[in-house]
Amino acid sequence: MRSHGSGLSDVAGLAASLSEAAWATCESGYTEPVRQYHNLEHLCAIFKVLDEACRWQQQRQQQLQQQQQKNEQHACMLVADTQEACGVNAAPFDTYQPIKHQQERAVHVCRLPTAVSLAVFYHDVVYNPRQPDNEEKSAELAVEQLTSGGANQQACSRRVVKQVHDLVMATKGHRLPAHLHDKKGSSLGGLSDATPTSGCGCWGELSACALFLDADLSILAQPSEMYLQYADAIRMEYGHLPKEEFRSGRAAVLQSLLQRDQLFYSDWAISHGMEAAARANLKAELEELQCDHGN
Repeated sequence: MRSHGSGLSDVAGLAASLSEAAWATCESGYTEPVRQYHNLEHLCAIFKVLDEACRWQQQRQQQLQQQQQKNEQHACMLVADTQEACGVNAAPFDTYQPIKHQQERAVHVCRLPTAVSLAVFYHDVVYNPRQPDNEEKSAELAVEQLTSGGANQQACSRRVVKQVHDLVMATKGHRLPAHLHDKKGSSLGGLSDATPTSGCGCWGELSACALFLDADLSILAQPSEMYLQYADAIRMEYGHLPKEEFRSGRAAVLQSLLQRDQLFYSDWAISHGMEAAARANLKAELEELQCDHGN
């Protein structure tokens, strides 16, 4: 962020992706006194997760390319050996390497989609623990600012604005939007849209949305000490509620999360064991709330 971005990678664009007016709106929102968790530190944490995921994806792409090169080179050698055994004049080895075509295949840089960077800033820009429509208001504000010069003093394309709106709204239930959920495959992560879409770098629209949602919920899978700090901060944000009313409401939220088949969607989150870690934290908090109620 402009004054809070020390140590964060520029892969996210950070506050430089916003106009001065848009950043002023975000900074004002995320520094409101009620925000003990949904603040600028939360944004920093999300960007750090996304940065790590981009580096992980880059390494995975490079490993896949290297393995593919080895496989194709092995296949070429088999062809050459077979031709030699049959007395056929073999062409030079390089002509059997479809990867190269006399030059190395380019390695695509994995970057964060523009819409995801912007959605991080706007997803909690409106946050009032007393109101149920924070996501709707945040999405509306994002659309308003981004269509009037909120990003780098220029209006975003309709496509990017729509993506930002949909990403922000997806945080209301932390589920993939229906129009993307229909694209799910049968792989472990269910996110096999490896083909990048416009503005999405090496991420497909589906996997970009999944990664954004997983980064927002990544606190659930942190070590227990960090998770407890998060839980305490949430309690402070709902300080206007009596203890029993908060306990009941929070327990309902935790039970709803635990009843879901899947908390995380991205290959990155799944490969890092975030599902099991999050469920352990959620169960521990729920048990503590139930014990408090029993006492």
